[in-house]
Amino acid sequence: MTRLSAALALGLLVPVAGYAGPPTPPATPTPIRFPAIPAPKVDPVIPPGPGAVTALGPGLLYVIDADVEILVACSPRELVTMSTFAGPAKVYGRFADGTGKSEFREYKGKKIVAIEAAGTGRVDVIIVPAGAKSEEEIVWRALQVDNGTKPKPVDPVVPPAPKPDGKFGLSKASRDGAAGVTSPAKADEAAALASGNRGLASAIAAGGVEFTPGKILDAWREANRTALDKGGEDLAASVAARAAWKPWADTTSAGLSAAYNAGKLATKQDWVDAFNAIADGLKE
Repeated sequence: MTRLSAALALGLLVPVAGYAGPPTPPATPTPIRFPAIPAPKVDPVIPPGPGAVTALGPGLLYVIDADVEILVACSPRELVTMSTFAGPAKVYGRFADGTGKSEFREYKGKKIVAIEAAGTGRVDVIIVPAGAKSEEEIVWRALQVDNGTKPKPVDPVVPPAPKPDGKFGLSKASRDGAAGVTSPAKADEAAALASGNRGLASAIAAGGVEFTPGKILDAWREANRTALDKGGEDLAASVAARAAWKPWADTTSAGLSAAYNAGKLATKQDWVDAFNAIADGLKE
């Protein structure tokens, strides 16, 4: 071997200064392209899947642009609508990775798939390229879709608080009796009866009514009669009103009798409280 050939041979084994090796081949374009959307926080109740979960709101398009034939499956299928068409193509709409305004976009791939929310929930999107031979070639994306029609939570129905029975149970007796009254002027008549009972309570407290059960009950009946009096020229209306309120009078009278027989109406103040309780029942 000559010196020259030996030097050349050694030169093959020693790096030459300034020589970076053969040029790097250009990067191969990604055959399947997806919208570039920042991933929101994942709902902790959703089990994690491959990749981030992307939000897809009402009326937005999630467009897959592929240079190869692909098969796209969504699960649950009923939560989305899916349109598939050949590219290149121009698409008009509001895009998941857009500004929120409608616009035209041009997609240059061979296969275009547009997905839109049709319900609310998580949807797994599985993309299988034609001729795929291994699981590594399958692409999986997760969408949290919402078409804006999810019913709003219904406020719980809170049952009304029970109404008080009142002193000696007379508010309840008055209220129950009034429930059985049918009269075209019921509200006005109830107000008049309540006013009459409060007036009687004031009269008893002031000593204006003789303090005996008989006299007090006579004064009560007269107060009720006066409250339902429609005027001397309309006797028929007065009679009709008193007849309409008879269920109330009977129920309330029975309540007064029960309280008296139980020894609860022993003092002047007891009677005052009793008629005020009757008036309270007429307001409810």
